[in-house]
Amino acid sequence: MKSHAHVLSADQVLSIPSCGVQQERKVRIVVRTRLCRHCKRRVPFFRSLFKAVFCNRTHEREYVQNMETLALERLSIAAERLKLAMRQSMGKALADPPGAV
Repeated sequence: MKSHAHVLSADQVLSIPSCGVQQERKVRIVVRTRLCRHCKRRVPFFRSLFKAVFCNRTHEREYVQNMETLALERLSIAAERLKLAMRQSMGKALADPPGAV
């Protein structure tokens, strides 16, 4: 038995003959390619089968490290803003003692 391989583009339809019936069924095959979150290149097919979102482990590690660094930067900015707001509110509280009219 001879096997034929066909490569379809995204807009083509695969026609599969039904067993014993003269009608053909048309099946649309959709293959969604995932892009690496780090480099934006395509994730290899076998990695995408396992729901991988990075093309290799190195990019995964670099992405996680970059996200951790970004998160720490944002936390430090938020802490500085909180300290500044606390100082301003304490300054206003000291400037306006309770019971003063």
